[in-house]
Amino acid sequence: MVHHQVLVKQTDSGVTKDLADSLTNNFLNQMASLSLDKGFYSKLNKQYMDTLSLLQLCLKRLSQTKKNRQHDLKIAQDS
Repeated sequence: MVHHQVLVKQTDSGVTKDLADSLTNNFLNQMASLSLDKGFYSKLNKQYMDTLSLLQLCLKRLSQTKKNRQHDLKIAQDS
């Protein structure tokens, strides 16, 4: 575990960008991926995570579409 945070009057999806920035800045050349559970998912967070040069695995609702799975696989292959 490299990070923990107690959230008070915050949501998982509300801290995703700050968390990703902090981890990538502190472990720039040591991280290959950033895996988050579905509570961290939002459309804006997905767009932001796509801009990072990491393979990210944002788990979505169980009804994840085939198109989204293919998009995540493409990012993984490009990394």
